[in-house]
Amino acid sequence: RERTRIKQAQLAELKVKAAREEAERQRKIDEAKKAEEFLLEQEMMREKEEELRREAEEIERQRQVYLTQEQIRQRMADLDRRVQTAKEQEMAEAREGTEKVKKVIDVEREIEAVEVEDLTIGVVGEQRTAEAEEALRRAEDAARLAAEALEAAHVAFQRSEEESMR
Repeated sequence: RERTRIKQAQLAELKVKAAREEAERQRKIDEAKKAEEFLLEQEMMREKEEELRREAEEIERQRQVYLTQEQIRQRMADLDRRVQTAKEQEMAEAREGTEKVKKVIDVEREIEAVEVEDLTIGVVGEQRTAEAEEALRRAEDAARLAAEALEAAHVAFQRSEEESMR
């Protein structure tokens, strides 16, 4: 009887050990899946950033508009404010530790740099000015889309963090 009880206890210990190992294996599988999802999200962000960069380059090629010096000063002041805001956002989000934020802000800066280059060209006429305003609006839309993509990525990253904490 004593041997039977000892064998049963050993069998129970082996079952508990096997269950723990299975739980650990499943946890590792779950972590690997989460990591893979996170990497896919990062890849999607890189693709979106590349798309925004290409669009900004296309906008630059399309615009051949000349603006007066006063318009250039106004645009420069606006861009300076936007750069300052972007820097403040970058500082806040860098503290949160997400590289995605930095990449999106870099895209916005590239778009702003394109805008600054285009604004310094000069005046060609009212039709070209209208084309420039449309191109600028598209660049601002692209920056807004980048900010939305950033927010979605940040939310996904926080969810991933919360799930990994559980």
